[in-house]
Amino acid sequence: MRSPKKDMAGVVSFIPNEKEAIPFMNQIRNLEFVHEDRLNENYEEANWYDFEVISVYENNDKVQGLSTAWHRPEYYPADTVRILSRYWKDPTLRLQCTHMQLSMPHLVDMIKHQMSICKELGFKRAFISREKSPRYFNKLIKSIQEKTNTEWHIFDDKQCVCHEDSPSCWQYKAEVIL
Repeated sequence: MRSPKKDMAGVVSFIPNEKEAIPFMNQIRNLEFVHEDRLNENYEEANWYDFEVISVYENNDKVQGLSTAWHRPEYYPADTVRILSRYWKDPTLRLQCTHMQLSMPHLVDMIKHQMSICKELGFKRAFISREKSPRYFNKLIKSIQEKTNTEWHIFDDKQCVCHEDSPSCWQYKAEVIL
């Protein structure tokens, strides 16, 4: 069993089916994803035990943000994992963040944790993808590179990250070697 990874920014990352994850999993299951977000069903219908890693941002012992690392063998090579997937922020945290604040400390720590744990789990590559805003996505990845001291490959065109016939599965993508 691994101990959850923790840091000063309030981020804790863990493997969902390990004993130490139980208190966090209980909180996640009780979150209400009710704010105006077109992706709410991504969170409400998620089986949180399907993910390789979950990272939560805690503030005053309350989960205010989360993201996952997820390997989908039907879509990704065996050595590749998607990180920063299912990224969610509580509405109160959304009010504190502006679009000008790229790669906030909790986001950077989620990425570092997920890359580290996924490497321990045997993955060789990780990627981040987003459906919209290629200019913002490129700026975000460049900021992540600086703050994590990593080299990312940003694909020129949208890449398929799930069902080929679904337009939302064609996304802007950046990949890093772990």
